[in-house]
Amino acid sequence: ADALLITAKSFEQTQNQAEAIKFYRKVYFYGAGTNAAKEAEAKLTSLGQNLNPTTAEEIQTRAEKLYSAKNYAEAARSFDALLLQFPASASPQIHLKRIITFSNLKQMPNAQNAFSAIPASAKEKDEAYYELALGYAKNRLWTNARTISEEMRRAFPNNALTPKTFVAVGLQARDARNKLEEQSFLRTALAGFPNAVDVAGAQFELAW
Repeated sequence: ADALLITAKSFEQTQNQAEAIKFYRKVYFYGAGTNAAKEAEAKLTSLGQNLNPTTAEEIQTRAEKLYSAKNYAEAARSFDALLLQFPASASPQIHLKRIITFSNLKQMPNAQNAFSAIPASAKEKDEAYYELALGYAKNRLWTNARTISEEMRRAFPNNALTPKTFVAVGLQARDARNKLEEQSFLRTALAGFPNAVDVAGAQFELAW
């Protein structure tokens, strides 16, 4: 991003405004989440340039950069723009990141919608169950967390992520000081998956 910004400024100094704008846009989209991108955004705005993407690659890269930087509010806006302007780019991987993004923003209906957009046959579906259940738990929506966890158990009874989900939700309940939900999820994990690696820790937590 810094190198692209220097290039943009160099073109601007030589009065090559078209190339300068081109590189400022590259900084804005491909360097999202950096100080250089903020400077490029300010520059483009001052030049009266719109910040709409012209390709799916631009907005997807921006969304994923912001997601990696944990700037979830801006990432959500960019993911929404991607799906609105380039719907063919909607992949299970994108929707999985949207689940995590919306969970962190406490927008669980949107997280649920992103989950529903992932086909049952997609290889990301088990992880989507895990992230959605964890999102509900982090937002202390225990009934929803149980519903999606039980649905996961029916869909993926032998998947290693299934017991991990029950344990993770149980530990979230412990962090929230909800002893009833903590014991319920951990006991379910222990009863349903006694030989799972993650459940050994659950047994210790119950004893503790």
